[in-house]
Amino acid sequence: LGAQIDETSLGLLVSSVLEGTLAERLGLKKGDIVGQVNDKPAATLEALEEEIVTALRAGTDITVLITRAGEDLSFHHSVGRATSRSVAIPSLPKTGPNAPKTVESVDVDQVVTAKTDCPDALGIIMGIEDYRYAPAVPFARHDALVAYEYFVKTLGIRESNIYLRTDRDATQGEFRKAFDPEQGWLAKRIKPNKTDVFVYFIGHGAPDVATQDAFLIPADGDPNYPATGFWLDELYNSLNRLPARQTTVLIDACFSGQTGRGEKIEMLLAGSRGISVQARRTSLAPHVAVLTAAQGNQVSSAYPEKSHGLFTYFVLKGIQGEADQDADRMVTLGQLYAYVRAGVESQAGRLDREQIPELMGVDPGRMLVEY
Repeated sequence: LGAQIDETSLGLLVSSVLEGTLAERLGLKKGDIVGQVNDKPAATLEALEEEIVTALRAGTDITVLITRAGEDLSFHHSVGRATSRSVAIPSLPKTGPNAPKTVESVDVDQVVTAKTDCPDALGIIMGIEDYRYAPAVPFARHDALVAYEYFVKTLGIRESNIYLRTDRDATQGEFRKAFDPEQGWLAKRIKPNKTDVFVYFIGHGAPDVATQDAFLIPADGDPNYPATGFWLDELYNSLNRLPARQTTVLIDACFSGQTGRGEKIEMLLAGSRGISVQARRTSLAPHVAVLTAAQGNQVSSAYPEKSHGLFTYFVLKGIQGEADQDADRMVTLGQLYAYVRAGVESQAGRLDREQIPELMGVDPGRMLVEY
């Protein structure tokens, strides 16, 4: 197909599509959920591959049913010709042999299109679920892919202006490539005092026990070896130096030396004997604001019922419009923080955990979304 497709709790989720491939000609996009191929259920990657290969060998046309942002779509491709078409299919029967596969959809996965238009804005999303040297972070890949849709449709960022990396692609080298203040991806694209920057990280964070510094853990990083991570100081210093108009950072991670995305809290650092570590705070430039999932030695939890991280779920819900408490059809950073903090703290309590998001920065009135 020319696409990376993952088996998730929602179904077969498209996480990337290569240019010039069958997947692109079919019309598949990141975030699509594949339900059927030629009227046969695509319940597993093996079943999907088998149906595609069978159609290609036989030279027959290919019809794929997918779900995109809550809408059922049918994509048809004529094998041997560079033609394809897609149509919405809300009138198809929901039962019987021709019915599309039904997928239980999470409310925040229904991405809201806003009026916000930021042609000069840049976005970076790093979502790491599958680690080489650390426990998995459940739903991180899903968080990143849905956040991508919000960056485009709600925050108004051009797709070509978003740098998305998930799982094994989100290496330490990719972090340096993206954030180097002199020759990085951001540095080469920023228009001084005109560009807004949005950064979203979902994965593990950890402290350096010796120095109390915090660092993000790339896919190839080992939490027990700080040199393999990406220092939070380095990230903030790079963003401080870049001449953006304003920079907003969202971090769904914690820096306590523990991990709480699973059913129970576990130690992330070997030999830490169950004692969590509170990472040292770093300073931010006036144009940089950071919203993090948890304070001090707390952990960042998952929200299994919603197939998202707890923090990310309420961030997405907030920028859907739920954070607009004064009904002026705008969501500011301060409103988002108030909504996310209340929602996360309450739901974490139901999980018998303490998790309180934290806002760092001096501009809570900056507008994020306009409807």
